[in-house]
Amino acid sequence: QMRWVVVNGNGTYMVGDFDGKRFIPEDGLRRVEHGRNFYATQTWKHTRSGAGPVIQTALMGYSRRVLRTWEGQMAFPCELTLHDSVDGIRMHRRPIAAIESLHKKTRRLVSDSVDSAELALGEGSTLDIRLIVEPKTADSFGIIARGQKITYSVPDKAVRCLEASAPLAPIDGRIQLQILVDRASIEVFGNDGRIS
Repeated sequence: QMRWVVVNGNGTYMVGDFDGKRFIPEDGLRRVEHGRNFYATQTWKHTRSGAGPVIQTALMGYSRRVLRTWEGQMAFPCELTLHDSVDGIRMHRRPIAAIESLHKKTRRLVSDSVDSAELALGEGSTLDIRLIVEPKTADSFGIIARGQKITYSVPDKAVRCLEASAPLAPIDGRIQLQILVDRASIEVFGNDGRIS
């Protein structure tokens, strides 16, 4: 199946068909990125032939309340892919695999039941946190990174970070999150890039 995607600079997109002159959308505008400081996206491929993955990055602005010696930064590069879902064809955005080349060490925590776990983070730490959680009877779960809460509400089926909220239904009773903590940002991806 061949689909075309029109990507807006703010994390929204449309899936449809293109006859060489006109784009015909299959349905309405969809959102994959739910953050409040994501804009001016840039999308490319690594080859001249057009083969290979589609990569996207965006400019992340900062709140005027935050005082820094610079203004904005680029988001982590993400691979864009299309997936069948019960709602139709949807675009996913997940961090490119090359980010793993930046890892210096790995810690792994496996537990059948976690009431609370604490990991001390240094001020200069950058992290790639990956969680797979089966909430079972819990109403919510979350972590705190850089003093910011990242939570998942089971009744609302939503992940929240700062002022942003994104709908995220469990898959086979599980929620999967990847959280990239940089020196001046936190990016959250759910269920292999279904939302960010």
